Amino acid sequence: SPPHQNNANVVRSWTPARSSAAPRSGGEYTGGHSDFRLPQDQDIVMEVDKPKICATCGAGGATLKCPCKVAMYCNAECQKQSWPSHRKGCTVDLIKKLEKLRVRLGRDHEDVAAGEIFLEHDRLDEAAEWLDEGLRILQLVHGESHAKVADFLDILGDIQRRNGTLDEALVTHKQVLHIRRRVEDRESEGVAKAVARVASCLDSQGQYERAMKKYSKALAMFRATCGEDHEGVLHVLGGMSTILARQGKHDEALEIGEQVLGIMRRIHGSDHDNVVIANLNLSGSYRRTGRADLALARLEEGLEITRRL
Repeated sequence: SPPHQNNANVVRSWTPARSSAAPRSGGEYTGGHSDFRLPQDQDIVMEVDKPKICATCGAGGATLKCPCKVAMYCNAECQKQSWPSHRKGCTVDLIKKLEKLRVRLGRDHEDVAAGEIFLEHDRLDEAAEWLDEGLRILQLVHGESHAKVADFLDILGDIQRRNGTLDEALVTHKQVLHIRRRVEDRESEGVAKAVARVASCLDSQGQYERAMKKYSKALAMFRATCGEDHEGVLHVLGGMSTILARQGKHDEALEIGEQVLGIMRRIHGSDHDNVVIANLNLSGSYRRTGRADLALARLEEGLEITRRL
């Protein structure tokens, strides 16, 4: 049965801009071996209150929330109806399952390793705690140079960066790169992602020249392995564009920004949130360089897409 719900209102904000704790690079991974964060310029800040919408029937004004703090419902009946699907991502239910597995299988069993789901819900402290324990288990079972260990370290490095411990994050992502090179082909997609993650850390530290060299290397690997229209290429170009803008190389940054927009259109289609944000970012960049006509064109395109969404 679903966990007991609380009578409380939930308001959450999503802000894809830089935090005061850790400056973000132009594009960065969010965790796992294959996920990416949308490349961001520093102009766009979106504060969005999560609407109090029932996860089952879609009615507004929902006041009951699951203890995992992700889903809201009108009443207990709506919560019960959604439970079969919601429980797959419910951290409260996951913890109960993991505790039972610990009792049944022992603390050192591989099936007890977890953590990524907490990061998905922005519960960084809990994610780090479970990841540390998961790493201990996986290293015990598989040794230190294993793909699963690299996956967990990748997520841990993202938490460290988001918490502002950039030196630790860089060390962790270098560990991931070392493991990927040992267990995969040296020109594989996984190695390219690891190189790009190191570049993102260097970017966040303000080491722009070193970051650009890593980004360039990752870009060549992604293009050779995955082709041009790939999320990895998108990520790397976004990071490079942001660095160039910070260095005052606006023409080069805008050229890459247009490439990013083109790839986004081909990957996601024209009517997509990411395409809107890319247009608005480019509009701001054109405005700063005094190109009002191009700034207006990008702004109008973004607004037109928004009207259709």
